[in-house]
Amino acid sequence: MLLFLRKAFFYLLIAAYAVVTPYAILYALGYLYNPIERELVKTSLISISTVPRYATVFVEGKKFSERTPTVVRDLLPGQYRVRVTKKGYQFWEKEIQIDPEKATQLEPILLLPYRPEKEILADRSYFQMIPTIIDSKIYAWDRESLDSLWKVDLFFKKETAVVNETPLPEETKLLDFQYKQGSKMALLRIRVEDKRHRLAFVPTSKKTMIDLEPWLPKSPDLIDWDPKKPNQIYFLEAGQLSRLDLRDEKVFPIARDILGFGVKRSRLYLLRKNYSLAETDYAGSNEEILLKNQELGGKIFNQTEAQYYHIEVLESDLLLFLSDQGALLSNRLPYLFQQEGVRGIERSEGTQEDKVLFWTQQQIGVIDFTHEHEKEGLSEKELQVSRLIESRQNIRQAFWAYGDSHILFLDGNQIFLAEAKGPQPYFVRKIDD
Repeated sequence: MLLFLRKAFFYLLIAAYAVVTPYAILYALGYLYNPIERELVKTSLISISTVPRYATVFVEGKKFSERTPTVVRDLLPGQYRVRVTKKGYQFWEKEIQIDPEKATQLEPILLLPYRPEKEILADRSYFQMIPTIIDSKIYAWDRESLDSLWKVDLFFKKETAVVNETPLPEETKLLDFQYKQGSKMALLRIRVEDKRHRLAFVPTSKKTMIDLEPWLPKSPDLIDWDPKKPNQIYFLEAGQLSRLDLRDEKVFPIARDILGFGVKRSRLYLLRKNYSLAETDYAGSNEEILLKNQELGGKIFNQTEAQYYHIEVLESDLLLFLSDQGALLSNRLPYLFQQEGVRGIERSEGTQEDKVLFWTQQQIGVIDFTHEHEKEGLSEKELQVSRLIESRQNIRQAFWAYGDSHILFLDGNQIFLAEAKGPQPYFVRKIDD
């Protein structure tokens, strides 16, 4: 009898092993049984990080023991409501679509405090500043005169007057500046008495200020450069595109009959007056035609009245065109996003999704070029455009914050922070005009 029981137990273990082992292997490989579909499906995960850290995560009301940063695993495909909470902060909640065999990243999620604390980095009021951090530093002026330039170190929390090797008169007025994300140079437009100049401001160089007056025309239509090669500045004047090489201090002609141009990764993108679109190297050679259908080009660009266009390169075959009148267009449907009045655009950098922020006096919108959709009756995909924020007064500037999860913008004399897909903007502070 005892022998029989041992044999029965042995065969039972073999049967259990034969049944359980395949499921254990499949689970280890990321498969789970879906009772609705009645089949094995590949599971997915959500990676979540927050600012600040150590927030609590709920998925479909279920609380997870691990706090952020964390990974929620073994999720079947479908819709999940994710909620993130932390004491002293407003909760964050969003409906997330989980696709099979894909990891979804929610990082970083910015949690807004109920009572924000203020940390003073500099005790003066600034007239103007370069909005992008350069080596953990920002550069700002406390009045219109250029001799009031300060370097604010965000790490050591101190400010230092910048000593310029380029001698400038005391009455040098700062009119405006141009800066490209990722660049260590800004172009300043100044006025000395009744004359206007352009300076290259290179804070990492021994010669901080470089006067461009000997080479640049007085009123170029458009100026652009590659952030990784700031020593090469391209400018457009009356249809003539040229390149200024700061090292050689020489100007090289590139192309004629140009209606617009843009620079990215040592490549030039040219829109000619006949509406053909081409990509070349930095010298204007080795041309590759991107759009040779002049009839289509005419339909796109004849929708607006423009003297010239700045080209923003999103992908090698996906371009945005911002005209001197503030029209915003693309070489993809719907072609025309805004007839006029666009004050600026900014692309999200280093995030999972590629988006472009644009703003007018009254609105802030977003173009999403990672989630195109088919339009009925057309073979071409259409970019998605969202109008996110309506102005209360006058939108003067807007920036992406924390990747592309939030938008920081200046409306009138008030600064707001808003979730890109969230509730009403969160008031940050009021500034003096």
